[in-house]
Amino acid sequence: MVVEVALAVVLLTGAGLMIKSFGRLIATPSGVDAENVLTVRVNLPSADSEVVVRPDTPGFRGVGAAAFFHQLENQVAALPGVNSVGLSNCHALAGGCNGTIIWFRDRPAVPSGAEPTVGVHFVSADYFRTMRIPLLRGRLFRDTDREGSLKVVLISDMAARRFWPGDDPLGKHIGVGQGGFNERAEIVGIVGDVRYGQMDEPPQPDVYISHLQSPRFSLVLFARTAGNPAALTKSVQHEVHSLNKDLPLYDVKTMNQRIRDATVRARFSAIRRFCDDRPSAGKRRDVWCDVLPGDAAHAGNWNTDCARRVFGRRTQAGGSARGCTHTCWDCNRRDRRARRHARPCNDAL
Repeated sequence: MVVEVALAVVLLTGAGLMIKSFGRLIATPSGVDAENVLTVRVNLPSADSEVVVRPDTPGFRGVGAAAFFHQLENQVAALPGVNSVGLSNCHALAGGCNGTIIWFRDRPAVPSGAEPTVGVHFVSADYFRTMRIPLLRGRLFRDTDREGSLKVVLISDMAARRFWPGDDPLGKHIGVGQGGFNERAEIVGIVGDVRYGQMDEPPQPDVYISHLQSPRFSLVLFARTAGNPAALTKSVQHEVHSLNKDLPLYDVKTMNQRIRDATVRARFSAIRRFCDDRPSAGKRRDVWCDVLPGDAAHAGNWNTDCARRVFGRRTQAGGSARGCTHTCWDCNRRDRRARRHARPCNDAL
């Protein structure tokens, strides 16, 4: 009896702490305003391709990826119901974006392998306005910041505080190991922090480069709308096809969907820690540890139905939530065929 009471106290305490952590996750700011934002990824054949746009496109000047994305951004921004449009190679809470080395050109060189690292993002001038990332000091990118002009970068507030504590980074020169910016670029602005990693990770120091100065063949378009952002999908596809009919849209989601996906990933991570740390009651697991989605964890295809299975009641034997590619051993204990393809819950995470 004493052991059972002690075990119950441990479980209740752990559950309470986990619920509190969920509350903190929900309240954690991502650094962007996700309301009414549609996100779609567009991939070009290559960054220097000269045939990505039909030559008879009205009003189009220039060739290559930088010109294509600049034109696409302008066309989508002109659509009814669109407030603003921006571009970036990565979205907030993506689980991780590009990272690279940073060099400080006004400081002595550090030994190879000991250089600090930063996140690096290739964006358009209106990315910050569209995602409502505040400009803290200096200026944002301009359309005149193009290939052939003076190389400029923006840095996040975390980068400013970490690398220039008590100093002013504006006007300083740095190099970063991507995008052809390894030699020398001037810091012209400081913007608010954005969480590009996991929801439960603090913001990291980031450097932003204009995609017009370092063209990318794959970018995410962010469109802030006055109404339902998902309703804009067909219009965006039409604008893409007006420039190149062979280009599909990838990874079409609202920004709110991406935030929810990231929150679910963080919740399941907390559940796994809870399940791994709690005392084992024989071979039985409680419902939180029994009912978890399988391959959805690996593919990142989290959805609301899968989440409900964890926080709600146990599904019936052999049952499967819509959108879950696999279910757990316990859910399929009477379905031999499904069991061969299911994975133990711990491994599923």
